[in-house]
Amino acid sequence: MLPRDARCLPACRLSIVLMGLACWVLAASGLAQESKAGAAQALSVPTPAKSLSNYFQPMPIIGSLAKDAWGAPEVLPRDPRNGLEDSTLKQWCYWDGQIIKAPDGKYHMFASRWDQARGHNGWFGSVAVHAVSDNLFGPYTDKGMCWPDNQGGKGHNVTALVMPDGRYAVVVSETRPGDVFVSKSLDGPWEHLGQLKVDANGFNPRDGGMSNVSIMVRPDGDYMIVPRSGAIWLSKDGILGPYKIQGPPIYPKIKDLPTLENLEDPVVWYSGGLYHIVVNSWSNRKAFHLTSGDGINDWTYQGIAYDPTTDFLRYTDGTVNHWNKIERPGVYIEDGHVKAFTFAPIDVEKDQERGNDTHGSKVLVVPFDGAALDRDLQSARNRQPVSAPAESTTSPVAQPAQPRREMDTTSRTLNLSEIRMRDVCILPDPASKTYYMVGSGFGSVRTYTSQDLKTWQGPKIIFTPPSDIWGDIKTTGIWAPELHAYKGKYYLFLTFNTRNKLSEQWRNWERAGRVTRGSAILVSDSPTGPFKAFLNHSTPPTDMITLDGTLWIEEGKPYMVFAHEWVQVVNGTMEAIPLKDDLSEATGEPFKLFHASAAPWSKTDEKMGNNVTDGPFLHTSKSGKLFMVWASYGTGGYTEGIAISDSGKLAGPWRHQTEPLFKDNGGHAMLFTTFEGKLMMVLHAPNEKNTQPRIFEMEDTGETLKVVKEFKGTE
Repeated sequence: MLPRDARCLPACRLSIVLMGLACWVLAASGLAQESKAGAAQALSVPTPAKSLSNYFQPMPIIGSLAKDAWGAPEVLPRDPRNGLEDSTLKQWCYWDGQIIKAPDGKYHMFASRWDQARGHNGWFGSVAVHAVSDNLFGPYTDKGMCWPDNQGGKGHNVTALVMPDGRYAVVVSETRPGDVFVSKSLDGPWEHLGQLKVDANGFNPRDGGMSNVSIMVRPDGDYMIVPRSGAIWLSKDGILGPYKIQGPPIYPKIKDLPTLENLEDPVVWYSGGLYHIVVNSWSNRKAFHLTSGDGINDWTYQGIAYDPTTDFLRYTDGTVNHWNKIERPGVYIEDGHVKAFTFAPIDVEKDQERGNDTHGSKVLVVPFDGAALDRDLQSARNRQPVSAPAESTTSPVAQPAQPRREMDTTSRTLNLSEIRMRDVCILPDPASKTYYMVGSGFGSVRTYTSQDLKTWQGPKIIFTPPSDIWGDIKTTGIWAPELHAYKGKYYLFLTFNTRNKLSEQWRNWERAGRVTRGSAILVSDSPTGPFKAFLNHSTPPTDMITLDGTLWIEEGKPYMVFAHEWVQVVNGTMEAIPLKDDLSEATGEPFKLFHASAAPWSKTDEKMGNNVTDGPFLHTSKSGKLFMVWASYGTGGYTEGIAISDSGKLAGPWRHQTEPLFKDNGGHAMLFTTFEGKLMMVLHAPNEKNTQPRIFEMEDTGETLKVVKEFKGTE
């Protein structure tokens, strides 16, 4: 199993990309007045005839196109001398990549690297490195670690910029909490200046998390950061801040943005009188281009930024490469326009890059006609009628923060096939004759509503956990929400993740080792909240790594049924724990139902030797038997199976149906009954990318559950 990166860890990959001094100097002069005008009027920007992806140019062939280079056939032949690459793949995998041009004309790249033998997950132990080239496009020569005497050179999501005072700064995060290093020379030595600080400014503190932060110097000299959440931060007090959050995340309010699913790796810059963001969706592997006149308000979707399945990565002789994933976009700006993008590509799915093989990652440098992009966007702006500015000309930057309210995304009417969400739960609410579909995203719980399961309204944010919901242990992500109606109230079962290390660390299977993680219960009088947590820790014992809790009532007694995760017990288990009648806390000790390996279809991972238990959900059959649908990994990837307790009790004994319910790389199912009395199952598929809810009509035979047909929403 992919160690929960496939379950959307909110800090699984991080992006910080910054502008060079050349852009700052130009913007601070002639373009500054244009920026102030844009801020006062807060104009939206019309879409030009072409999208950003049309401005990429062919890559020059610096060496030769090698057919025997490492990598999948889709990235061959290619020029290993482009960018930063270990052409032998015997030492390093590279990632990130930010370029600064030195006064002597040399190009300096700051990136991260790790031992290729550890596979892609080796990035958890990456170090920050410095590389140099005489040519913008490479080859770059690795000069070694930037700060070998500071935590052994530790650093990931590495980026660099020229500060207004002429010093250079390198910023790292993800594996370090926004650490900033400075030097008077691009060759170092690098001094640890401190860590980035954020002032929530009346908004959600979770939007100040150090994940995927992208930083630049604005034309007025302020520092600006866009993190993974999509909130805008500003600092008038230097690179360390404090940065004030300017409002809720921008993405949900952007009209026509194709998806809100799994957006990450934003890069922000200023050129042509506009602020730009390119943000990547890791699940559908496309990136999107956004613009704003003032960098705070009225962000506009301008089209696809890039798509790995298209031919935008091409050489001057017409040869095309298609990398599996292209992440960590960065920009190199010269004369006020983007001249090149940097990317961190990998040639196969990340869990297929296992080390000591022919697969890896590098830093690509791709030519870009930023001058043409800026010219075309300016032409589009000139064609737009300009409304008179409001009487007040106060810059949005200076406006006081408004009190934080529950964030509501732009509601849309969507067909079932248009929704992208994983670990889905559907609650039919008889009182309102409404179906509530819940899932997690952007560090919050989202819901869509429907009266017929075909068309849905949303998404709406119904819960965003405060950073101190577990006291001194800071939560870093939430997974697999389930919504249950019980005795007149609504209960949200939710898994919280942290980076708080447990004492047992005998095998480093996760980036932070074995950490505090667990299922908890929240309560509300409404299915849309507000929800309040009962406890400041998980409901099961806190020394257990638990997830995917669900509610079960047996003979009037409530229980939480949950997965005891494989990262702690290797052979994952399903367990249950009795609850108080109001579900506020446990009333006894957990007891084991079964091991994952008891199911004949559950596959033992060849590398880790583990078996996974995910997503339990229970149903009493018409015969009185107790059925549990649950997920693990089988020969076809993520798989949904069924366990049966013939006694009808949690105590079992449990047996496992040989043939899975669903074996085509999808799972984490739950069951519900429609208002018309039909039994349905919803799961997500595929498990790695473009995942979406899929609904199936089911038959309860009394002996087992059978899939009747898939409900497409077009019937």
